[in-house]
Amino acid sequence: MADKTPRRLPSRKPSNEWKPGILEDGLGVIGFDKAFDDHFQINSDLIEQALAGGFHPCCASFPDKKQQPEAWGMRVDFLWKLWLYIKEDLTGYAAAHKVDSDGRHYCIVSPCLWSHGESTSTSSAAGAPPSRQLRQMRGDMHLVVQRYVMPWTRGFDAGLALVLNAGSIAWSRKCAAP
Repeated sequence: MADKTPRRLPSRKPSNEWKPGILEDGLGVIGFDKAFDDHFQINSDLIEQALAGGFHPCCASFPDKKQQPEAWGMRVDFLWKLWLYIKEDLTGYAAAHKVDSDGRHYCIVSPCLWSHGESTSTSSAAGAPPSRQLRQMRGDMHLVVQRYVMPWTRGFDAGLALVLNAGSIAWSRKCAAP
């Protein structure tokens, strides 16, 4: 049975002050707060229920869709919204880090104030072993998956597209309710 505890986090800033791509405290962006929900037009509180096939009859097929990657399509507008939401954070984080051939992250700013979340490891590039060939980090899809997709989908047992689609249906159905 789905957890009834609301998933949505309180926003750090009032929604009317938040703009897509603005860094939260310069450390990174967060998912599933009010600003996230408003930006993506989703309802985080009902995603789990929608993915379990509840909430609305149109969600009945979601449990089966979790096993069908071909059903995990993401609408272009969600992809664009994702880019707008993460671009400042992604480019800023990449500019402040180097990476080795094993994917370990090394900070090139001190002190490093970035939230490192899911990164393999973090330490000062100056303290990296001499054997490590460090290159400037790039804001590529590997970093997008590591920094945003994995943390945001943990606990849902579904990919980001399906999670956002479930949240969108939950938002639109709730908004359409009398």
